[in-house]
Amino acid sequence: MCYVHCAELGPVPVVVLVIEGGHMTLNTAYQAIKTETPVLVMAGSGRAADFIAAAYENPLVKVYDRHY
Repeated sequence: MCYVHCAELGPVPVVVLVIEGGHMTLNTAYQAIKTETPVLVMAGSGRAADFIAAAYENPLVKVYDRHY
């Protein structure tokens, strides 16, 4: 689990939520995964979220052939 420190509350858990999004969302999700921050993807919400969900569900399929 990833935490940020809040002066008033102490450590606060952090998660990245991907709903739709574009190319910057893909970068944000990638950076989060590199730092072991959990990423929650809302499949069916469109664009980047659907691309990530498709890649997760079918890692050996060419997901870039689909239209998002």
